[in-house]
Amino acid sequence: MENLNELSEEEALAILITTLKKRKKILNPLLVAKACRHLFELYGSIDRVAKRIEISNEMIREFICIDQLSEEVKDLIRQGLIQGVDIPYRLSRIDNSQRQIEVAKTIIGLNSHTVRDVIEYARRHPEKSAEECKQEVLKAKGTTIELHVIPIKLSEIILKSLESKAKNENKKLEDLIKSRIEDELKPKYAVSCDIKTSTLILSLRKEDFEELSRKSEASNLHLEEFINKLLKE
Repeated sequence: MENLNELSEEEALAILITTLKKRKKILNPLLVAKACRHLFELYGSIDRVAKRIEISNEMIREFICIDQLSEEVKDLIRQGLIQGVDIPYRLSRIDNSQRQIEVAKTIIGLNSHTVRDVIEYARRHPEKSAEECKQEVLKAKGTTIELHVIPIKLSEIILKSLESKAKNENKKLEDLIKSRIEDELKPKYAVSCDIKTSTLILSLRKEDFEELSRKSEASNLHLEEFINKLLKE
């Protein structure tokens, strides 16, 4: 139950009491965030919500901020690509929604400590791209990263077509996608593909990522559009 447009006061309270007050592991932070926002709008203040649940104002404030994240970032959370409560909250502190999305995609696959540092660095340096911020943090940590992890939203039409072809060819969907990308890219290193609902998680070594970026730019397409076009053909 994530669409809470018809959520009652009792239902919202139940969600918060069974998770926040009882200190249970929060498996669905977006659901909790929506319940917090619902009660905030109903009661008129964070303080009244916090007192009703008997938890801190700061916790309610953090979840309300999470509820205000851009939908693309929320999709990454739903797919499990961004987890927990702390990271979504830190992303919410980035004012520009497009910047939120760029940073969120950049931190996928990094450990939690590095993620926090990248987000804070990106907040302090809005003049730098999210990728530049990540590389600066990794450089400061003396870390090298070989993989670029790219989440790519596949259109429903393309996904269904690929699923049908994979079934006809008796292949895994991921293997079919991988072969198409490798046929186009001719990568130096192995390509890794994973599907989370309708999102393709593509992992490439730096050299292959740069080559893929060059091909998409040469086609005057964004990377996501280029991959969808490639898989459609």
